[in-house]
Amino acid sequence: MNNVYKVLRGCFEVNTQYGAKEIVSNVKETIVKTTNECGETPHTPTVKSILNRVYKKFRGEFESGRKYYGKQILQIMKKLIVDTTNELVEQSQPSSSNGSQTDSYGQLFPSPPTATPAMSSSYASVGDYVDEQVGRGIASAAQNKQVQAQVGSWLSQAASNPENQKAFGNLLAGQSDNSYMKYMAQNPHVQNAVGSSVAAAAKNPEVQRQIGVSVANAAQDKNTRQNIYSAFGK
Repeated sequence: MNNVYKVLRGCFEVNTQYGAKEIVSNVKETIVKTTNECGETPHTPTVKSILNRVYKKFRGEFESGRKYYGKQILQIMKKLIVDTTNELVEQSQPSSSNGSQTDSYGQLFPSPPTATPAMSSSYASVGDYVDEQVGRGIASAAQNKQVQAQVGSWLSQAASNPENQKAFGNLLAGQSDNSYMKYMAQNPHVQNAVGSSVAAAAKNPEVQRQIGVSVANAAQDKNTRQNIYSAFGK
């Protein structure tokens, strides 16, 4: 969200006037291009939902034949982003047919039915607000017993896979300066024994619960979330 607004600021000179058609065209092209370039992140569905509503309202803010200064345009955009985010708390977003990024009058992105909690004025930016909501959502899911059991099942299957065991052993060997540790980490029998132990532990409900608690705690830490986003190329 912050990336989109920063790019929009570069599209309009504050003391230059723009026509309504040029304004809407520039904003639509910039939003779609910038959002797509950012790729998929945990923020993406919520950000697109907000931008869809912002875009629909934005088109109605400008009268054909009139000129608007860049400063006015940016003020309107910023206000719409904040107001629209807060409005989403009042209702779940209704399901509708998917729009098209090339449809001149449609929405910018398909909108899944979601409800977004209100944005407090204490947030420094819309991005910070969305980031915190993502963390809360992950934390809530991580403490769900069904989710914990599913994650445990996936982990157990992964740990039982000989290729994964070998890859993990090689990773440990590469990070160790001890020749004996390198030998043990690359030993197929040791790799299998470790993998089997992890697979068995991952099926234990108490271990699953502990993993869920750890993930929930990590998800609520802002620095941890930022490190994860960076790792995935945010």
